[in-house]
Amino acid sequence: MKKERGITLIALVITILILLILAGITLNLALDENGIIRKSQEVVNKYEEAQKDELENLNQLASVLDGRNDENETELKPKLVTNISIKESTTIERGKTEKLDVTIEPHNATNKELHWESNNIEVATVESDGTVTALSGGQAEITVKTTDGSEKSASCTVTVPKTVYDLKLGDYIKYDTGVEEVGENGIVMFRVLYPVDSEYGLQIISNKNIGANISLGDTSTWEAGKTAYNNAISKLNKEAEKYVNEKYASDGRCVGSLPTLENGKFIEKNKGDEIGNFMLPEGWTLPTGWNGRDTGFYDTDNSYLTDREQMWKCSELFWAGGEYWLASRIVGSWESGRYAYFDIRFVDGSTETGLLKAACVAQANSGGELSGYSSGSLSLGLRPCIALKYNEIKIAQSGDGKSESSAYTLEI
Repeated sequence: MKKERGITLIALVITILILLILAGITLNLALDENGIIRKSQEVVNKYEEAQKDELENLNQLASVLDGRNDENETELKPKLVTNISIKESTTIERGKTEKLDVTIEPHNATNKELHWESNNIEVATVESDGTVTALSGGQAEITVKTTDGSEKSASCTVTVPKTVYDLKLGDYIKYDTGVEEVGENGIVMFRVLYPVDSEYGLQIISNKNIGANISLGDTSTWEAGKTAYNNAISKLNKEAEKYVNEKYASDGRCVGSLPTLENGKFIEKNKGDEIGNFMLPEGWTLPTGWNGRDTGFYDTDNSYLTDREQMWKCSELFWAGGEYWLASRIVGSWESGRYAYFDIRFVDGSTETGLLKAACVAQANSGGELSGYSSGSLSLGLRPCIALKYNEIKIAQSGDGKSESSAYTLEI
C-alpha cells in the first residue's frame, strides 16, 4: 500500500514536469538542486518517513493495549477470601446490642458479602450487619460465613447474664428467710410459682413445709370454733409473713390466698373475710338462741383455685410439700341430715395426686345442736408464698435452677 502511494506520487511529479516543459520551463530549472523534481522527491521521502513513524506508533499503541488487556483479564478473575475473624467471646446484657466487627483477608477480596447466624435465637439474634441482640440469659454461638465459595467462617460465643426475667415456673431458688431456726441458718429451698412476667409479679413458694406445724386454735365449742374458722385465713397469712426477708422480698402470704399484688403488697390475701356470712337454708329449725339465719361464719371462698391452677402446671409443686394448709374456706350442708359444716381446706401431699381435703372447724344441725369439731384442731404444715423485689434483686450466675443441687441464689 505504501509503495503504491510512492509510485503514484512520482507519476504525479513527472506529469507536472511535462506540463511545466510544455509551459516553457527549462529542464535545468526542474532538475536543479532546488528544482521542482528534487523538491518533489523530498516531499515523497518525508511522506514515507511519516508513514513509517505512524506505523511504529500504531504498533506501540497496540502493544500497550495488549498489556492492559492482560492486566484486566487478571483483575477480572475473583479474589477469594483467605481468612475472616471476629472476637472469640463477648458478654451482652439482656435487651442490649453489640455489633461484631469482622476482619476480611485480603482487603481487596472480590466478594465481601457475609452470612450471619445464631445457634440459639432464644438467647441472642444477629442481623445481616453483625449486630447481636441479647434476649434472655444463656449462651449463643454467633457464626459468620463467606458467600464467595471460599467456605471461610468464624464464631463468637455470646454470653447473656441471667436475670430474674429468666426465672421459669418450678425453678429452684435458695431463699434466705432471715429466720435462722429454719432450713440451713435460715436458707430454705423455694421454687418459682409465678414468673416475673405473670400478672402477679415474681412469687416463690417453699418447696416443702416450713417451720412448725400450725393449729387453727381452740375448736372445742361452737363459739371457739367460729372464732378459729373466721380467723384462719388471716392467721395463716400472718404466719407466712414471718419469712419475708426485706432484703429480697416485699410481702408474704399462705398458699391458697389470692396472689394479687399492688406496689409489692398482697392486697387481697384476706379477701375471704369480706365475702359475708353463711346463711342457714330455708326450712331448717334454728338452733336454740339463734338470731335469724345468719350463722356468723364467713361464707365459702374459692381463693385457692388461682394457686392450685398454677401449681398444677408443675404438678409436683402441689403434692410434694406434705400435708399443708390452703388459705381458703368451704361451707357446706346436707339437706337430708339438716347438717352444716364450716371447713378450712388443706392438701394431703402423701399421694402424687395431692388430695384436696377440708378440716371441719364447727357444725350446726336443725335439731338445735351447735358444736366445735375436733378435726379443726389439726396441726398442719405451712407453705409461704413470697413476693420478691424483682426490680432490685439479681441472680448469681451459677446453676441453672433445674434441681436443688443447681438452685439459683439471689443477690442484691
